[in-house]
Formats: sequence, C-alpha cells, structure tokens
Amino acid sequence: MRWFFSVTILALMVVPLGFVEADSSKMLWPGMSIPAFRDACPGVVPDRIPFDRQLERKGVFHEMEGRWSFEFKDGLLCLVTFSAEGEGVFSFADDEAEVKLAAQYKRFRKKLGSTAKLLEQALKSPPKVTKHRPRMNAAIGQGHTSETLHAASWKQDKLHVTLTLRLLGESGLATDNSDASPLRHVLSVSFSGVGVPGSIPGQKWQPGISAAAFAEIERKLLPGGIAEKGQWGEKATLHGVAGQWVYSFDEGKLDWYTFSRYWSKDGEVTPENFDKGLSAARALIAFYTAKLGKPQASKEKNIRFVDPHKKQHWGYDVIESRWTTPEGKLKVSFDFHGGKGHYFLLLKLGVFKKDYPYFD
Repeated sequence: MRWFFSVTILALMVVPLGFVEADSSKMLWPGMSIPAFRDACPGVVPDRIPFDRQLERKGVFHEMEGRWSFEFKDGLLCLVTFSAEGEGVFSFADDEAEVKLAAQYKRFRKKLGSTAKLLEQALKSPPKVTKHRPRMNAAIGQGHTSETLHAASWKQDKLHVTLTLRLLGESGLATDNSDASPLRHVLSVSFSGVGVPGSIPGQKWQPGISAAAFAEIERKLLPGGIAEKGQWGEKATLHGVAGQWVYSFDEGKLDWYTFSRYWSKDGEVTPENFDKGLSAARALIAFYTAKLGKPQASKEKNIRFVDPHKKQHWGYDVIESRWTTPEGKLKVSFDFHGGKGHYFLLLKLGVFKKDYPYFD
C-alpha cells in the first residue's frame, strides 16, 4: 500500500547522481535523481509531476507582439493564451481620442481576420462566430471595464480554441477626465483541452502535454526543468516488522529516507514486541555491516524489557549503530521511549546526506 504526504513543485536545476543498489528494500543514497529513484523503486513517486502553476512570458504570435500565458493542472498544460494589446488611449470624450481608438480598432480588426484564417487553416475547419459588435460603446470609459467586440471559436476533438477582440477600460487610473478611463483594444487567442502537434501555429507545444515535456521546449522559461520537493512513502515489512518507508526529496533529488515502526497503542508495549524490534534491529545492523563494514559507532545498552507498570522508568536506549560513508550517513536504532504514563517502542532506520545536521 503506497501513500502520499505533500508535494511542492519548484523549477530547478536537476543534477542526476549515482546510488548504491543493495537488497533489503534497496539501499539508496541521498543525492540520487528522481528518474533513478523511479527505476529503483517503481510506483512510489508518481510518474507525472503534479505541477500546478501559471507561467507567463513575452512572445510573438502571427507577427503580433504580446504575452503568452500557460496554465498547468495536475502536471499537464491545460490552457494556453496569447494576448496582444494596443496602446492606452485616455479620455474617450476627446475627439482626438476617438480618432486614435478608431484607427486602433481598424488595425486590430484586420489582424483579427488574418488570425482567424490562420486558425482555420491549422484546424481545418471554419469558426463558429459567437459575437460581432463593431460599434464601440462609450460606456466602457465610464465604469464598464470590458466589452467583447468580436469572438469566434473552434472545436476539434478535445481541443477548444477561442479568438476574441475586446475593448478594455482600465478603471481606477488617474486621467484628466474623471468620467473616463484609458482604453485599448486587446486581441486574445486561447487554446484549451488536448491538442496535437501543429494545433498552435508556429509553436512546438500544445495543450495536454506534460509539464516536463513543456520544460524541455521552454528552457528559458524553466531553465532547471521541473523538480519535485516533498515526501512519498509506502508500507512494508522489514525483517518481520511491519512499518513504513518515508522518502523525502528536495530540488529533484533524494534528500533522506527512513523506515520506522512505532508500538504505541494499548497492548502493543509488550515483551513480545520488544523482542521483535530488537531482533529486527540486530538483523539490520548485521546486514549493513556486511554491506558497509564495521559501524563507526555502536552501542548496546539495556536489552531487556522493563515493564513500566511494574517498575516506573523514563524510557531507555536499547541498541544503535551508525555508519558514515562517502555517499552519506546511516543509523539503525531501537529504543524504549516514555514517561508520565505514556510509553512506546521505536525501531528506526535512517539514511541521510553527509552534511545532515541532526544525525547525532
């Protein structure tokens, strides 16, 4: 049974590093890349990166300068929008402003027509015109923020394309006329759903591709690709003890991981479970001694079960061994914890980076 803690997505430089493969649930060293980890432990880290972000950049579409917007959900590019804006014109009531807006409308109307033809050729179908309002509304400059003048849409399998020309009023900006706002025409093209290569003329990406594939194309926008940061885990049985693995990743690489088992519920703090935890700890120490050599530090203290209901105590160390290698640090421990009426047994295996600050 596999489960998931939390994930934060970052755009970073991913540096694949090697790892030592062993048995006993596969020995993995911190620093290994996500792809290497997926090969070693299939099914723990999801194949698709759960990337949910919105990115923007300047760009060109059909010889128009503007801005591209990319929206991602569940690791897929779900919406692409290109917008080109005219210069803001202040005071709609001014005769000169009307002339400027009329000239701007003429230019954008011409570009709207040529863009519609381009999309019609790319999508191999005529558009469905949803709105056509060639007259500009003076009310936009007096409190209304936007009005759609023209709109057309296409549907092709799972791809939806919309082309719009709007007159936009930027209310709230200071002007010479308090009743007016600066106005500009905005031409927008949006692509959503799932496309195929060539769906967006002149571009290599299309809606529906993975965030990782998009990062390979848009290297300037995401120079480090897509990297995961978070924790994933799975339940497992190790040397007869049922517990859980937790793998923590940072900057697209394995940061640390642990195997642990708590005996803390009523009826679990027993001599039988004490012996089971001690036996598993000894088996792990023997295994890693065979793989890594003699531990740099090792201690075996009280290896007998002391019933706190018969003899009160504050918990005690049982057994522990530590290794420091060029690849990282490893610790195996089994302890009796408790005090103030609450007690539990803990078996733990931890593998950390060489500079992990909380090893001791």
